[in-house]
Amino acid sequence: MVTRTLRQSVICTAKEYGEGCNTLLITLRPNDDSGKFLDEIVRILNGEQIGPRKHTNQRYMKIDIEEFLRTAPVEK
Repeated sequence: MVTRTLRQSVICTAKEYGEGCNTLLITLRPNDDSGKFLDEIVRILNGEQIGPRKHTNQRYMKIDIEEFLRTAPVEK
C-alpha cells in the first residue's frame, strides 16, 4: 500500500485490503517513484531480484567511529 502522510509518500502494510496503514515500512523521498519502488519490492519477495532496494540518489558514508570519538571536540 502506498499512502501520503504529512505530504510524503510512504509504503506500509494494512491488516485488510483498503484499510489504513498498520505498519510503516519506508518513507519515500520526493523524487522516488512509488510504483517502481513497489514493483521492485514485489520482485525481491518473489525471488526475482536480490539485494536491498535503494532510494533515488542514495549515498553511503563510512565513518570510523573510534577515530571520530578520539578527535571530536568536547565542550567545557
